[in-house]
Amino acid sequence: MTPTRLPALDALARGFVNVRANRELIVVQLAAGLLLAASIVVPFLLLFARLGIPLQLVSAGDPDALAKAFAAIDLTRLAPMLGIGLLLMLVVGTLVFILYCWFQAGTLAVLLAGEAQAPLARSAPAAVFRTFSWAGFVGWASRHGLRIFWINNLFLIFLTLLLFALALPFLLGAWLSEGTFSAVGGAVDYSLALPLGFVAAVLLLAMMVAQICAVEEGATVWRATRRAFAITGNRLGGLLLLYLLLIVGSIAVTTFFGGLGLILNLALARLELLQNVLAAVLGLVEFITSVGLTLVMTAAIVALVRSEMRMESAAPRTGA
Repeated sequence: MTPTRLPALDALARGFVNVRANRELIVVQLAAGLLLAASIVVPFLLLFARLGIPLQLVSAGDPDALAKAFAAIDLTRLAPMLGIGLLLMLVVGTLVFILYCWFQAGTLAVLLAGEAQAPLARSAPAAVFRTFSWAGFVGWASRHGLRIFWINNLFLIFLTLLLFALALPFLLGAWLSEGTFSAVGGAVDYSLALPLGFVAAVLLLAMMVAQICAVEEGATVWRATRRAFAITGNRLGGLLLLYLLLIVGSIAVTTFFGGLGLILNLALARLELLQNVLAAVLGLVEFITSVGLTLVMTAAIVALVRSEMRMESAAPRTGA
């Protein structure tokens, strides 16, 4: 029997069941998200510490106090400190990003293995998607982690080149707007920026597909990239629908927790300690919910990609 193309909404349902069966991946993605945030925040905090700015002052968020602290910095020390800070950001950021890719490789491998072993029936139980074990996760992550790292870097190069191309119409529009061609400048901005923005969204989807293709046995960076562009082209509508649902879901989560936090702030205005504790709990729950939502969407994309892989493998036999 020739495999059929999996609809995007069916892929979303399978993604939810896959995450439910391998729920430890939520903990893994929480750790990966914290690592990614740490790769950005920690180097800045270390730089502030070397400049003599107390971390308590940074966390307080008082702009006047921060301005006074920066004004008191010895400018003769600033240049070498900035050089050290940038070097530290590069080294620490790269190491943490490699570790993040390690977590991502293990996560995608578990989801892909679960999707591969589960039957295509719509009512497949969660147990048939179960593939997670800590030993298996570590093995898959160690085998494919560097490949995910190089794929991410390759797509970051693509996105950087696209960002440069995206900036050109704005620069050209600003140059034209200095004279009598302001309408022409605005037209150049919007006529070129919107298509390039769409291309950027497609590139981000292709990057996720490439990561999924990279955890297949025998995959290489270039082979996974070429395959990802082919699959993205074939299933662009379904991938965009899933991406749109992720955006809508993220907005809904932010709105819900933002409204709930506002209600609690109004109700507990006189109980500052309880208000801070509940705000921290709400922030944690919102973070976990957002990570779970993103993981379900990732699993849905895995299901979509896996269905295309099934069709690819069946194509030579069909034509024989």
